Amino acid sequence: MKKFFILLFFVLFAFDAFAFKIVATVDDEIITDVDVSERQDILKNIFRMQASDSEVLDSLIEEKVKLLSAEKQKVNIPAQQVKEGIDFLERQNGMEKGDLLKLVKEKGLSEESLLARIKADLAWIGFVGQVVREQPKISQKQINAEKNKMRNELKQGRYLLAEIFIPFEDNETAAEQEAEMLFNRIVEGESFTDLALQYSKGKTASLMGDLGWIKTGEMEKAVDAILPLMHAGQLSRPIKGKKGYTLILMRESQPPLESDMQEVWQVSQFVVQKETYPFIKESLENAASSCMTFTQYAEQNGVEGTHSGAMPEMLAIRIPEELKSLLINEPVGKLIGPVDMGPYAVFLMKCGVKTTSLLPDDETIKQQLFVQEMEKSADKILQKQKEKILIKKK
Repeated sequence: MKKFFILLFFVLFAFDAFAFKIVATVDDEIITDVDVSERQDILKNIFRMQASDSEVLDSLIEEKVKLLSAEKQKVNIPAQQVKEGIDFLERQNGMEKGDLLKLVKEKGLSEESLLARIKADLAWIGFVGQVVREQPKISQKQINAEKNKMRNELKQGRYLLAEIFIPFEDNETAAEQEAEMLFNRIVEGESFTDLALQYSKGKTASLMGDLGWIKTGEMEKAVDAILPLMHAGQLSRPIKGKKGYTLILMRESQPPLESDMQEVWQVSQFVVQKETYPFIKESLENAASSCMTFTQYAEQNGVEGTHSGAMPEMLAIRIPEELKSLLINEPVGKLIGPVDMGPYAVFLMKCGVKTTSLLPDDETIKQQLFVQEMEKSADKILQKQKEKILIKKK
């Protein structure tokens, strides 16, 4: 009977060994293909991010290094800190409190994988705090230099872009034909992001082509030259560069500013069904006696799913012309409307106009520079820890 149990143990152990594949080891800690798959599922289903298996594996290796380093330094991670880390992720991703773990459970994802990432980041913060003996000192000269840099950046055009990159490789003609084929498919209605994920060979492919905000001069010359000629929502034809063809989707653009001192408008709006307006006309006019009462009325009575109430502060120079033309010559506190918007009637009120600097104050810049310097130190420390800890990719 004893031999039977021993044999059964080895059979079960062998079966379990074939259930996953070890893809890396960090000291004695293993990382399996299941770990990679679980993290991929979280990135895709919770945070809507795409990453290659190799990128995810590198991230998991770094997590192990961080946790092992913190453990050797006896860094403690209280449960309250983990909870605060979850709260932060929820705020960062526009979730309500408690939604993150609830969503993970609903989708059948690995809560352990998510918590491991949070604990690794918290442990690393504690570790770096212990080993960095002298915190960086930020001088007024550095603050002024950063402020001048920000000021100069405002004077450059900014573009919110996405790309699909097709490299020449060994056949320039084939690359051009593939880029033209993708251009035609997008024009015919296929999803730019889906095709970017499937076909793009650029660094942004895993991000569905997203380049984020790009300043003038940051792209290759051939691409940079065409950006000022494009408008929001426009797709470029394939652009030939040094290493391949690029399709650019212009999501949004912001013109350069001559100064950091800019006029800023505060506007409130109220959206109502056209057929409802006659019945609330009198109450709306009463509420329009001030910006405060109009904003409150709009928040309480606006059509659900539309933005009724105070809008985010807007730079006058970047307000859409249709909206700007309605308000530019009107005094603060005057009700404008109804404006015909299909099934809706829209009412507007300019609630404030001020001229202010777009640059943060000195203390905010100092904090930003401090964080940047600490991140540089942390990166250097991480590289040193990687060299100390035995890492093997299978």
